[in-house]
Amino acid sequence: DRDVTGVQTCALPIFTKPVDWPELTAEIARLTDGDPPGMDELQVSETPKPPAELAVLDEGFIKSMSAGIDQATLIRLSDSFAANIAKYVDAIATAAHRADHAEVGKTAHALKGIAIQFGAQRLSELARQAETAAHGQQQTAPLLPDIGLAARETLAALKTWRDTLPAP
Repeated sequence: DRDVTGVQTCALPIFTKPVDWPELTAEIARLTDGDPPGMDELQVSETPKPPAELAVLDEGFIKSMSAGIDQATLIRLSDSFAANIAKYVDAIATAAHRADHAEVGKTAHALKGIAIQFGAQRLSELARQAETAAHGQQQTAPLLPDIGLAARETLAALKTWRDTLPAP
């Protein structure tokens, strides 16, 4: 278990990635005397599922994440997310074809992080698999078609979600 002494003494707590959502939610609830808004919809799985069983873009997560954020900020965040997906997927493919395991691992880690921050579960899991393979000096090229497909699906789902936002 993590040391929460800092939290109990009003110092800022330190949470590491991956975020332990139940722990974070419980700590926020403890500090605010209640459940934070939108957290009841957050789904957490202890055991990773196969990528095909994961949400392309978890709408419940997006809803929770976007609660209290103005529309202009949401649009900027989603634009940045989309641009980074394309950049990271291209960089992973380039590094994988060069068998540059260190670069694949570093870039897959970055893709995993931004994907999960936006609820792109499938893409995040595939990036995690690429990161793990790269750290084990294993071939990552076989994952590239699935990563590319998940990226395209995520971008399409992101566009669909953005189209549901009210006009500014």
